[in-house]
Amino acid sequence: MTRRRPSALPEHSYRRRTLAGVRAPRNGLHHLDLSRNYLEGTPAGPPPAFLGGLRSLRYLNLSGIYFFGEIPPHLSNLSKLHHLDLSTDFDAQLTRSSELSWLARLPLLRHLSLSSVDLSRAQDWPLAIAMLPSLTTLRLSSCSLPSSSTHQWRLPPRHNLTNLKVLDLSMNHFDHPAELSWFWNITSLANLNLMGTHLHGQLPDELNAMESLQVLDFSYNGNKATMPRSLRSLCNLRVLDLDSGLASGDIGELIQRLPQQCSSNRNCTCQTME
Repeated sequence: MTRRRPSALPEHSYRRRTLAGVRAPRNGLHHLDLSRNYLEGTPAGPPPAFLGGLRSLRYLNLSGIYFFGEIPPHLSNLSKLHHLDLSTDFDAQLTRSSELSWLARLPLLRHLSLSSVDLSRAQDWPLAIAMLPSLTTLRLSSCSLPSSSTHQWRLPPRHNLTNLKVLDLSMNHFDHPAELSWFWNITSLANLNLMGTHLHGQLPDELNAMESLQVLDFSYNGNKATMPRSLRSLCNLRVLDLDSGLASGDIGELIQRLPQQCSSNRNCTCQTME
């Protein structure tokens, strides 16, 4: 779907007066979906601070709204949130977050989508994500994420992300050896999207231990990677996309590395992918 920039809309669509005077209602509102609405406001600004007062919220979807500027830390007041979507449909990274430490105050969060939010200055983003023990879905596509290899940071053997099923890091230009990535020991993953991340070198042998994996997208990575020695433990794998991903190799050898004799009664215990 072609993304449409809001600049084609009438200027009066972005007056802030409507949002500026709004106060958080003192009620038990649990679900708020304002996605893809052209809320009035001029000039366009960040998500309004009053949202931090909606302390009963479990679900907040602000995706596709023409916000601009820093994500307010007041959102950390929403400690009961299970679902938070601040992603945008626009090409430009209009909203940003310089640090993600505020996420640690959302311990019940299960779904987090910040796709196309500028996180280029959030140096410790993997550490912030690791503080979310309930997380099942994480979407950080096109966020200009800084390379986690800069600090040689990896998840410890015992970590909090034991429930994570979906991880989307696509279209972030990491451009470092794949083995230095922080997520290889998240064995609960069912869907891993690394499209356009420009990871290179050999994918680590830890990939073979991700037995819950159903979908692996490693496409459009500049033909600079090689596969691990074996993928034979990935009996739940249904989709493997390596379009423009591998440096070289024999297709017959690659097929031999895939699962050959998986038990017919081996069922995936993963939750349905979102």
